[in-house]
Amino acid sequence: MDPRNQAKRLERNVAVDQGLPVELVPEFEKFARTRALDFLVDLDNWLAQYRSDETEDTDRVETGVNVFLYADPRTPEVAPASFFGVPNGPLKL
Repeated sequence: MDPRNQAKRLERNVAVDQGLPVELVPEFEKFARTRALDFLVDLDNWLAQYRSDETEDTDRVETGVNVFLYADPRTPEVAPASFFGVPNGPLKL
């Protein structure tokens, strides 16, 4: 995530300018979950063809893609977890 590192493999992000209205955060989370799940299933299907349970002579590199959703509320009385109905712990797709 260091902007000085020009040899990045992949780093993309999207966020709304000026923030999202609090009441729309759950709707966005639902939309993002659905789209992320579809994307991750496609990636998993693509990667599955290269899976190996055997020790091979070829070099292998652990690789994958992470997706995360964040909320940085401007109002301190609203905790990010309360946006998503998750009392403790990460969101699960």
